[in-house]
Amino acid sequence: MARPLRVSQPSTQISLNLAHRPPSLWPSLCLLLSLAGAGWGQEVKPEDLKAAIVVNFARYTEWPTNAFTTPDSFVVGILGSDPCAKVLRKETAPMKKRKLVVMEFKDLEGTEQCQVLLVTEAKAGKMPEVRAHLKNASVLTVVETGKTVSKEAIISLGVEKRPDKKTNQEREFYVWHANTSAARQASLTLTAELLKRAKTVLGIPSP
Repeated sequence: MARPLRVSQPSTQISLNLAHRPPSLWPSLCLLLSLAGAGWGQEVKPEDLKAAIVVNFARYTEWPTNAFTTPDSFVVGILGSDPCAKVLRKETAPMKKRKLVVMEFKDLEGTEQCQVLLVTEAKAGKMPEVRAHLKNASVLTVVETGKTVSKEAIISLGVEKRPDKKTNQEREFYVWHANTSAARQASLTLTAELLKRAKTVLGIPSP
């Protein structure tokens, strides 16, 4: 049985489980095994790493059973254009025992039928409209926010420049921020595995 692939981040480490995946799936991600961190460079393309992260966000999130309008499909939507859509379409292994379907959207119509909605950086400014459109739909919103954190998103996916631990050269790393309050409004549960690897966690109730 194949070992889980470790995708290590400066403040983040999540495994992409390849045990149930065909050999043709995620071929470039195998190069991550040789990385000390999850920065990208010649070893791995950003869209491959981003696709792996989105898959893991889905894997470590729990949906209510009534969230699936199509019983046999798990829909990952992308608002805007992103090269990771092509990578995700190569996925053949099931997600939550359902077929992974990738849809790209130019506007908000239909996005409420997704289980995951990746909002590209070019569309990040539309998050208030996205939140208003989705209302309390059980959609995991993952928003590319650069160096900021979106209060409307469940997960803000950003990029930081840090020295590489091996080479000490500055490289770019993905980091993310989780909003458990927004997740609860969408009736979603972010698992402990995901939360402990977030850089910050917003919305945790006071004891």
